[in-house]
Amino acid sequence: MKSKVPGIFFVLINLFCISSFCIAQQNLPSRIIGGIPGAGNRALYEIQVGAFLLEQNVVKTSNLLERNGYSPVFENFRDLTRVIIPQIPVNQIITHLEKLKRLGFDEVIIRPDQTSIRGSFSKQPLALDESTPMEVLLEASDKQITELVINEAVKEMNIPPEDISVEYILRDNNSQAMVIKLNINQ
Repeated sequence: MKSKVPGIFFVLINLFCISSFCIAQQNLPSRIIGGIPGAGNRALYEIQVGAFLLEQNVVKTSNLLERNGYSPVFENFRDLTRVIIPQIPVNQIITHLEKLKRLGFDEVIIRPDQTSIRGSFSKQPLALDESTPMEVLLEASDKQITELVINEAVKEMNIPPEDISVEYILRDNNSQAMVIKLNINQ
């Protein structure tokens, strides 16, 4: 007579694996528009976490993302401002989706990164003059823009860097414009 233990053991292992898979899937946003690209793809992708009518929602979302290590960019679309995390390699998308889910983003859009489609610009140092095209400034990270603005304020207005903070940065790729709100403590 054969023992039923190996059969039961096999069933328990399968149930454990299936339940682990289900738990892992719960860590992702419930709605992923555009789908998760295949692992063999080498293109960069961007994840849109929201599109907002009110500037305060853009700022709130941007601040949350920045506090958690992201450098979001903004894109105007009709009357909305999209909040996007750019330049994500395929092999990091799942990790970012899990992190975004933990931050409260339950619906995202994944699409090919617009930076990679437009091509990259020269990697010369950023400057607030005609030597740096607006396209380059619009694609720079918030950290790069913050450093640039603080350095310019220190150089041109003799304000100590510890007295300057950037509250938010908004970009409009369509009109080639950027708005930076500074706080200066005096």
